[in-house]
Amino acid sequence: MEIVEERIKIREKLLEKAQRFAECVLQKLSNSTIVVFGSVARGDFNEWSDVDVLIVTRDDVPTRPVDRLDVVYECMKRNPIVEPVIITYNEFMKLLTKNNPLVIEALEKGIVFVDKLSLITIYSSLKSSVY
Repeated sequence: MEIVEERIKIREKLLEKAQRFAECVLQKLSNSTIVVFGSVARGDFNEWSDVDVLIVTRDDVPTRPVDRLDVVYECMKRNPIVEPVIITYNEFMKLLTKNNPLVIEALEKGIVFVDKLSLITIYSSLKSSVY
């Protein structure tokens, strides 16, 4: 039981770091949805895991994905364990219609910190209209 409790505490600390990162990102990309996905969200992380964070935004960001990291660089510096993926709303919608595994996992198994773009509602509507 002690191991389980320790993993819960570690996960909570990782999610606290992700929350601080999300709060920082919102100061720069205020019109965004921010979701933790991957091993930390699923609970199957290990000591080498980073915290994967999907940021979907309607704010203006550079075209090249690597340049987008410059927008949140200060946030990353304060929270080095966080690994952000930044995409635009239009990119997200294209990936969603193609059933992109990253996007689907983030929506189905992710931990949503903020959903200013109502992506969970959009996904639920699309999912219910398909099934």
